[in-house]
Amino acid sequence: MRSNPDISLARFLMIVSMVLLGILQYLWLHNEYMNKYRDMETKINHVMFSSVRDVEDSLLFSNLANNEFTTMGDSDRTIRITINADDSVTFQRTADEVKIFGKEGHHPGPHREMRGILLRQLKSDTSFCASPEHSMSKMVTRHIRLADSTGEYAGYHLISWLGEDTMVRGLMSRPQIDAFGEKKIALINPNYKADIFRGILPHISFALFLMVMVGAAFYYIGKNLRKQMQLNALRD
Repeated sequence: MRSNPDISLARFLMIVSMVLLGILQYLWLHNEYMNKYRDMETKINHVMFSSVRDVEDSLLFSNLANNEFTTMGDSDRTIRITINADDSVTFQRTADEVKIFGKEGHHPGPHREMRGILLRQLKSDTSFCASPEHSMSKMVTRHIRLADSTGEYAGYHLISWLGEDTMVRGLMSRPQIDAFGEKKIALINPNYKADIFRGILPHISFALFLMVMVGAAFYYIGKNLRKQMQLNALRD
C-alpha cells in the first residue's frame, strides 16, 4: 500500500510565494507613485515660477513701453537706466538716473538689480496697485489658464498668505513673492493623489492581473494534487 504524498509543504510554499509577490508589487507601485509625485512637484514648481516671471515681465515691458516709470520724488521725470558692460553688484540712484556698476570677479548678472528697481518703481504707482485687475494672484491664475490648452491645470488654484509658511492640504509649489502685495503665493493641486493614481493605473492593473494569474496557477496546481491523491487512494 502506497502512502499519500504530503502536500502541506507545497501549500506553504505557494502561500509564501504569493506573500512575497504581493510585497514586491507593493514596493514597485510605491516607487512608481513617488516618481509620479516628484515629477508633478517639479512640474508645478516650474509652472508657478515661469508664470510669475512671465506676468512680471509683461507688466514691466508694457509699462516701460508706455513710459509710466517715474522717479520716487515729487517730480515726474522719467528714470533713465544705464548698465555697464560688466556684471553688476551695486547701483546708485539720483533724481533722474539709475546707474548700475560692475565689479570684477563677481557675476550675479545685472538683470536682477534692474528687475528689483523696476518692480519697486511699478509698486510705487498707487493707481496701478489699487486696481483689482492688477492683483498678482489673479494675473498669474489667468496666465496659467490661458497657457493650459489641455486642461491639465483646471483643478489647480493659487493661495496667498502673509508671514510664516502655512500648512495646506494638497501638493503645493515653492512659494513665490508677490512683488506688489508683500505676500507669498503658491500654486496648489488639492487632487494630486487622484491624478497620480490615474497616472499609475496601468501599473496597478498589471499588478492585479499578475496576482490573479499566479493565484489561479497555484490553485490549479493544488487542485490537481488533491485529485491525484484521491486517485492514488482509490487505486490502493
